[in-house]
Amino acid sequence: GLGDVYKRQVSVRGFDFEVYDLGGRVIRRLALGLLSAGEHQTSWDGMDNNSSRVPPGMYVLRMEAAIESGNEGFTRIIGVSY
Repeated sequence: GLGDVYKRQVSVRGFDFEVYDLGGRVIRRLALGLLSAGEHQTSWDGMDNNSSRVPPGMYVLRMEAAIESGNEGFTRIIGVSY
């Protein structure tokens, strides 16, 4: 699957990983919850919330973490091909 590594020196109270199509619809949502300080890796297997493989194309990946000082995150465009 498509993966990303997330590193923090402090604990994360909540961690969300979402994939959107280019129309802004949520394709996949993973709420990973509490994470200890350190390095964590998560990946997307190309499946939607209904466990169906998404069609080839471009998607938006958004990761957001709730930490002591507020929220932080990043967004990137990813491509899927088979």
